[in-house]
Amino acid sequence: MKKLFFTLFFSILSVVSTHAQEWMDAWTDQHWTNGWQMMSSLHINKSQVVLNCTYAIGEEYYYLFEVKDLGNGNYDMKSISPSQITTPKQKINPEVRNVIDREEYTDPEGMIWKRRKIGGQDVLVRYYPNNTVNTAFLSTGREASEVMNDDLMEIICGKYTTAKGVKFEFKNDGTCIFNGKVTSYSMANQGEYGSPSLHIRVNDELYEVEPTPEGMTIYPTSIPAGSTETVTGNKPYAQLIASKDAPRWEFLSWRICCDGAFGLLNKKLLQLMRNEIFATKGYKFSDAKLRSYFGSCKWYKPAKDNNAVKLNDIELFHVSLLKEHEM
Repeated sequence: MKKLFFTLFFSILSVVSTHAQEWMDAWTDQHWTNGWQMMSSLHINKSQVVLNCTYAIGEEYYYLFEVKDLGNGNYDMKSISPSQITTPKQKINPEVRNVIDREEYTDPEGMIWKRRKIGGQDVLVRYYPNNTVNTAFLSTGREASEVMNDDLMEIICGKYTTAKGVKFEFKNDGTCIFNGKVTSYSMANQGEYGSPSLHIRVNDELYEVEPTPEGMTIYPTSIPAGSTETVTGNKPYAQLIASKDAPRWEFLSWRICCDGAFGLLNKKLLQLMRNEIFATKGYKFSDAKLRSYFGSCKWYKPAKDNNAVKLNDIELFHVSLLKEHEM
């Protein structure tokens, strides 16, 4: 994860051009997060860059860089943080305009960065050369873990039952019906208890939850004495079947979900989420399994012609992002 962070950070720094101070000023007090990997903020003071990086698991780091303008588009960036990391001189293309002006640029790896407005949200998107989405960072003043947990809460929200008819329901206001009883729940700090996984707290009990195409599986957990990592039980606490009265992920049509949350989901669920976006518009599927699944949903109304199916900007963005996580 830290390797990815440095790759992304130095890719961003590489856009500094002859308009270096303008670029730096524009980034001051900006906060960007993709939910899981980092929430970063650049603060500029003369020739110094301070990068504050907060990971969703709660760890926080500060990196202090000294930037020296060597002229002719060359900059020497030396870390003066405790790690004393020294980077090689980087050649900057003076013709490259910065992303803050919402103009695209290509980083040293050939990836294309664009700052876009998607559904009114300021998003910094990194594309592959073929223009498919690699990752995206939202402009926000909130912690990465808060953004991540809000997204995950939306993903698990909905009505469920067990095979025996016991009711479960999760709402995005933190209230729930758990094992037939009305109570409240909260998202735990994802990754805090060992390997990245999705955890919730209900009545001070910690559970690992796994959203599935059918619904959701809930596992009991325990933390052995002297350990900080959870042990997940082999036997599920409950296996839930999702209601088909309404789409499970309607929020993907009107609010942006960070791709960090998608990274905690399995491939089959991601595929279903992507196809549900099309199904809400009435798309007729040629795949027999998808046709059968959505045909059993009360809300699904097939369109007469798939050419009439149109997605909004947020939906198109999520389709691209979900495809990337399915790889």
